[in-house]
Amino acid sequence: MELYKQFGGGAIVENTNHGIQRNVKFMKEVSQRTGVHVIAGTGRNDADFHPLYILGNEVSFIIIICAVY
Repeated sequence: MELYKQFGGGAIVENTNHGIQRNVKFMKEVSQRTGVHVIAGTGRNDADFHPLYILGNEVSFIIIICAVY
């Protein structure tokens, strides 16, 4: 990431979404350490890939979960 920044990179989109165990804390650490904006991807996977606590919940709950984790 530091090399990317040296060559003029300012932002990346990390497209791992909540259903496949993205690591938002790590993305934040990398962004703060390098000065490169890391944009967390959003979206969904098929139900086969969702953790059981996601299935059957309200959209508002899923939004909170995806924004925090």
